[in-house]
Amino acid sequence: MHTTSNSAGIKTILICLAIGVFAVGTEGFMIAGVLPGIASELNVTEAVAGYLVTAFSLVYAIGSPILTVVLAPAPQRRLIGLAMLMFALGNILAAVASSYGMLMLARMVLAASAGIFMPAALNAAGMLVAPEMRGRALALVNCGGAIALMIGVPLGALIGEIAGWRFSFVLVAVLSGAASFVLLSRLPELTFRAAGTLSERIKATRHSEISTGLLTTLLWAMGINTLYTFIAVYLRQVAGIAGEQLGIVLFGIGFTSAIGAYLGGVATDRWGAPRVRVAAIASMACIYLAIALLGTTAPLQGPLSTVALPALMMICAGVAWIFYAAQQVRLLQLVPPVSGAMVVSLNASSMYLGFASGAVAGAAMLQGGHITSLAWISAVCEFAGLCLLIATAIPRWLGPDVVEPTEGKA
Repeated sequence: MHTTSNSAGIKTILICLAIGVFAVGTEGFMIAGVLPGIASELNVTEAVAGYLVTAFSLVYAIGSPILTVVLAPAPQRRLIGLAMLMFALGNILAAVASSYGMLMLARMVLAASAGIFMPAALNAAGMLVAPEMRGRALALVNCGGAIALMIGVPLGALIGEIAGWRFSFVLVAVLSGAASFVLLSRLPELTFRAAGTLSERIKATRHSEISTGLLTTLLWAMGINTLYTFIAVYLRQVAGIAGEQLGIVLFGIGFTSAIGAYLGGVATDRWGAPRVRVAAIASMACIYLAIALLGTTAPLQGPLSTVALPALMMICAGVAWIFYAAQQVRLLQLVPPVSGAMVVSLNASSMYLGFASGAVAGAAMLQGGHITSLAWISAVCEFAGLCLLIATAIPRWLGPDVVEPTEGKA
């Protein structure tokens, strides 16, 4: 639904929401690059420092849906702006943390505020524009996360290397603080905030396609992170890529992710979310299969694998963001606006649980000495997600009245 007729104003708001997503993505991913510095200064092992990542993921995955439901009656403009302000304060707390426990508390505050901001922001982006423009709006906001991978994470890690890890958190605090100010002053009030009871919000998420969609998101994310978590190890051992070459590959992955986030919105608006997400996850499954086959025979391929493996990974990253854009639009199509934030938060939780599962699966393969199995697991996960989408689509193929979207219904 439109809340303002000023298209330029809406675009400005969407950009501000994207900046917030950029801040969340930068903080969430850059910590991996500064963990050694954190462990050294706070006198803990790197393994213990790694629990800062685990804590963030768990608090986000579990807390986001709960907080979204509890805070649903709040005015959305204020909720979005204050959540981003809370995120800024969390980064300040992390920057001045004098102990591991204090930094752990800061990461939990960051996860909770991100878990409030992300679903509300994405739902707002979808509601600020007409339905036929929803894919582009979500793609613009999602670009913030993709650009975080391309620019924010390397920049945060670089600042941490030069000036210390605390300044990395200061950088994100300044960025998110500025975004919160603009959002609180410019974001219009969203009229759908007061509609629907708590039971109605929860009931709206029981749609069969939503439940299978969330499971698909989990499988999709697990497939991505099984390989991506250990991409440095994989490329070094399989293709001999390390150092500056690895940096170029990671930048390329961020670049194609940003392009994919944009193209996902355009494609979804043009061809529809169901078609785009099936095509995207099918493409990912085939690409991971190609990576697995090439990785298994890499020693025989020589220079071919050095070029082909990174190229396939970059392409797959772009396609992954195309899927995610279409997935968000499809889930929002299946519920009334009042339940949009709830569904988006559940989708994000599924994604984080999938990321965690992928990291665990990948670690198990590495411990067993089966590094080339990482891509095979990724391919199996994406094929499983594809099968779920096809199985869910069968009722729609049988008749238009079997699955009825609830978009716009209260």
